[in-house]
Amino acid sequence: MSASAVVGNRSRMIRLALVIDLACQKTYTDLMRLVDLLPSKTDLEKKIELARFFSRTRNLFIRLEALTKWANTSSKVDKCEKISNFLEVQSMLLLDTANVLNILHHNHLISA
Repeated sequence: MSASAVVGNRSRMIRLALVIDLACQKTYTDLMRLVDLLPSKTDLEKKIELARFFSRTRNLFIRLEALTKWANTSSKVDKCEKISNFLEVQSMLLLDTANVLNILHHNHLISA
């Protein structure tokens, strides 16, 4: 599995372990905040707050799982990107060659 995930532009990388660590820290912080706030609430409010916490935490870790699965296949994406970039360069070179040949045809071969 890849140890890093790409963020934004391709030159910036963030280690996957750091993302996992940040998700765990956020969950722990939210849980500690909940522990501090829940004693002063009614039973219904406690249930609502717990449901919200579980929902947010579940969504966070679902996104983290998707990121982990993507990181596992990112090498294939990188290969496809390299091939695409190579083909783009070849296309530009072919276009430049065609332009030079056209200029040669109009400027030099007509007067010969």
